[in-house]
Amino acid sequence: MKLKTTTYLCAASLLVAVVVRLALLVTYRPLYSNDSPSYAALAHMIQAGSFADYDGRRTPGYPLFMWLLHFNNQWIRFAQYLCGLLSILLIYVLARQAVPRSQAWVLLMFMGISIQFPFYESMIQTEAPAMLVMLGSLYFFVAPASRPRCNLAMAGVLAASGALIRPHLVILPPIYLAIYALQNRRNVRQRLGGLLVLALPAVLLVGGWILFNYNMLSRATFTTLPRADIIAHMIHYLPDADEKFGQVKDAYIEAYAAMKDKVEASDDNRCWYTTYAGQLLRQRGFAINLALGDTIHDMAMDLIKKHPFGYLKNVIYAWLRFWRVHIIVYEECFAPNAGLYRAVMWLWLPIKGLWLVVNGLFLAFLPIWPFLSMSSRRRFLLVTLYGLVLAASLSQALTQYFDNARFAVPFQPLVAIAVAMVGATLFERFGKSGAGGALHDQNPQ
Repeated sequence: MKLKTTTYLCAASLLVAVVVRLALLVTYRPLYSNDSPSYAALAHMIQAGSFADYDGRRTPGYPLFMWLLHFNNQWIRFAQYLCGLLSILLIYVLARQAVPRSQAWVLLMFMGISIQFPFYESMIQTEAPAMLVMLGSLYFFVAPASRPRCNLAMAGVLAASGALIRPHLVILPPIYLAIYALQNRRNVRQRLGGLLVLALPAVLLVGGWILFNYNMLSRATFTTLPRADIIAHMIHYLPDADEKFGQVKDAYIEAYAAMKDKVEASDDNRCWYTTYAGQLLRQRGFAINLALGDTIHDMAMDLIKKHPFGYLKNVIYAWLRFWRVHIIVYEECFAPNAGLYRAVMWLWLPIKGLWLVVNGLFLAFLPIWPFLSMSSRRRFLLVTLYGLVLAASLSQALTQYFDNARFAVPFQPLVAIAVAMVGATLFERFGKSGAGGALHDQNPQ
């Protein structure tokens, strides 16, 4: 494909992404979601310098983002659209390190038409900035070796910042450290120096927030959020919980009986159980605090010990849910025109189908790509992509049962890049001989 033609196609693909977001600016209002108030609450605490009601659930990255934009939902939404467009550019830049331009534009167009991303960017929650900083950290981590220490430092800063925005991204620093150590296992001096530069931002930022929580809550934790959520895995085994959990156990059993039909109708969204159980406990005089969260966590651990295979079964189900492609669209957020909502839902069906195929190929390629012949830099990027996505999906499944497809949203571009890379490698191997990608065989970092 001629360079000029490819350039036009790339520009058109990016224009599609811009037009989609401009259309939403006109027709769709920002969505203040269920999670938004807790981010805003911490932002107001930071603004006031008072943390009397702090509960350790939220990390400071997104609340700072809201504060800097003066809690204006329109400004936040616009800033998140910019995050989305910058993310698409980074996806193209990363892809161009691994596949020819003639194939990278297809990935760019795919990201441009993927409407789930701008709808998430329209919500007052973490997906858009989390995706941008994660892609930025990946870009610097796999950057060519011209400035290795500087690149590693930037990767470390962005990875640690991502963890402060979205706690699930706390997996980034250890995954990068493990892959870097493996890649440089023969050069001890380079390995130790690089590991120090890469780890220092996480020690300062993540470790600093853990220290803050210890001072405020008397416990060394990055976030208290996942502790109580793990009970969703064991919701069917509640009658077997120890009697010492008393009214807490009774509230969850009552919530299960009351909400069972609604949960089944909502595709097994078990947050309805935990939400309703929380309401029942408040009505019975329980304070929704860390002590209650510890009790719920202990009850879940008690059930896991009694039903380890039941927990494993639910972890597998939760892991499979991570690969389901998700969109959040509210009809009431559109301008008074029901046709817009219906049009979006029809448009979403083929896009969702394409993403399901991409996710399926990612998993199908898992046992294949390590045996393919490719440059060391392409292999390094693929190892990183698979390491990040698989670690994200597994860590999420171990602690959460509901909303796993939503938690997968920032990682979807990594899946698409990996599939494009393996596809390009297979095409070079079995397609046109010598139609090599953009990578040269050189050691990263």
